[in-house]
Amino acid sequence: MRELEELRGKKLCEQGFVKEHCAGLADILRAYIEKRYRVPALEQTTDELMAALRISALSKDKHTELQNLLQLADLAKFAKWKPALPETDNMLASAIAFVQQTAEH
Repeated sequence: MRELEELRGKKLCEQGFVKEHCAGLADILRAYIEKRYRVPALEQTTDELMAALRISALSKDKHTELQNLLQLADLAKFAKWKPALPETDNMLASAIAFVQQTAEH
C-alpha cells in the first residue's frame, strides 16, 4: 500500500510520464502478487502470470481485475498507449482496492 501511495504522490502522469507511471504500477502489483501468492510474477509475462494464478486462491473476479490492470499497463509500456489522466487515476484506485481486498489479515 505504501508503494502505491508513493506512486500516487509522484504525480508522474501530471508531468507527462504516463509510461513510467504504468510501469511502476505494474511492478508494484507484480511484487505484491509474488509475495502474497508465491508466484514468480516479476519474471513472467502477463499471460504466464495469469495462467499461474488460475490455481491460486484468487477469486475469478479478482483474477479478471488483475488481468485487466496488467494488460492496460502493458499497453502503456509496450504499445505506446497513452491513457488520459482519469484512466490512470482509475488504474491506481483499482490497484489499491485490489491490494486492500486480497491482503492477508
